[in-house]
Amino acid sequence: MYPTLFKIGNITIHSYGLMVSLGFLLAILIVYFESKRKGLDPSSALDLGLAAMIAGILGSKLLFVIRNWNYYSEYPINILLDFGQGFIFYGGLILGTVAVILVSYFKKISIGTVADVCAPAIPLGHAIGRIGCLLRGCCFGKVCDYPWAIHLEGALRHPTQIYHFLHNFLIFVFLWLIRKKIKVEGNLLLIYLILYSIARFITEFFRENPIFTFGLTGSQVFSILVFLASSIFLIYRYTIYKKI
Repeated sequence: MYPTLFKIGNITIHSYGLMVSLGFLLAILIVYFESKRKGLDPSSALDLGLAAMIAGILGSKLLFVIRNWNYYSEYPINILLDFGQGFIFYGGLILGTVAVILVSYFKKISIGTVADVCAPAIPLGHAIGRIGCLLRGCCFGKVCDYPWAIHLEGALRHPTQIYHFLHNFLIFVFLWLIRKKIKVEGNLLLIYLILYSIARFITEFFRENPIFTFGLTGSQVFSILVFLASSIFLIYRYTIYKKI
């Protein structure tokens, strides 16, 4: 793997940080162009993007710390020392969503419109970030002997970073193609949540993650909750508007 891409003097360019930054940049660009298409002030895209980025990083780290509290309760200083590693996407999604809702509220922007503007940006940014995971060698999969296995942590393993990249990128393409056909504001985000929760649930079977309960990882349990909540809400909205 290539955790360090190159150095310029005393400055080290890390592959993970670079790809995550690139992912956020592309996501903000998507939000910017979609904002223009929907008649929103494009300058709001930067505010939404920065809010989502900062809250997303903090949320991802916070959930990781909570999941590994037995360790961090004994070594709390490592929360800061290890800040560049150890993130859980769902934590970032939750806190990032809260931040975007707050920014939308104070700027008096329709939350439904903002949701649809952000929906295709999330999986695209996430997909690019997963390339950083691959280059760094984190978020690796279980041991396997498949032809496409990659060598990590002393063994051949499922390239789950690539699985994550593929399903996020495919979700982005699908959302991008159908975004103009969605009639009810906010539904595009619900469709994203449904698709991502399914993809994440499946991919977790190949990842080297600890079991949380009933033979499922924490991310799988959360995926089930996200899938049920999003599906029920989408069906409920359909019964009201009689269209998607």
